[in-house]
Amino acid sequence: MATTHTPERRNFTIAHELGHYLLHRNKQSQFVDRADNMLDNTINEFEMQANSFAAQLLLPESVINLMIGYRYSFYRIAKSTYTSYDCLKWRLVSYLMRNFSLNRKDSIAIVDAYRLDSERKTHAKSVLFKIIFPGGIRYEIINGELVEFSPITNKRVSSTRITKERFSDLNLELGF
Repeated sequence: MATTHTPERRNFTIAHELGHYLLHRNKQSQFVDRADNMLDNTINEFEMQANSFAAQLLLPESVINLMIGYRYSFYRIAKSTYTSYDCLKWRLVSYLMRNFSLNRKDSIAIVDAYRLDSERKTHAKSVLFKIIFPGGIRYEIINGELVEFSPITNKRVSSTRITKERFSDLNLELGF
C-alpha cells in the first residue's frame, strides 16, 4: 500500500482487502486492486462486495444513526470516522436505499445535496434530515420529485423536482 495515501484511503484499502479475504477467499486465490478501482461500483461483483464490506465496516449503521441523529455535517462525519468523502457518500446512498426504500438516483441526489449543504454550513436543514426525521410532515420521493404530505389530511401539499442544486435551494426557500 502506498505510504503517500491519506489515512482515510489506507483505512478503506485495508477494510476492502479484508472484505476480499473474508468474502472471497474460497472463490478466488489472488486479488489485485488498483487504487482507482476501489470506489468504482461499476466494476465486477467481487469488487462491489469488497467495497460494500469496507464501507459498512468503517461506517456501521449504529455510527451513522448516532451522527445523523446529532445532525453532523457530511464533513464532520468523514473526519470523525477517518473515512474518505467517496466512502461516506456511497455508504449514505446505501443507507438511504436500504432504510427508506429510495432508489439509487434519488439517494445520490439527496447525499450530494447534503454534502453541498454541509459546504454552505446549512446541513442542519438538509433534505436528508427531513427524510430521516420527518417530524410529523411526511416526505416521499415519487417519480423524481420530493412530495410533502399534510400531517392532518395525509394529502399531497407540494412537490419539487429533484436535482442536487434543487435540494439545497429547497432547504433555503422553505426555511428548514
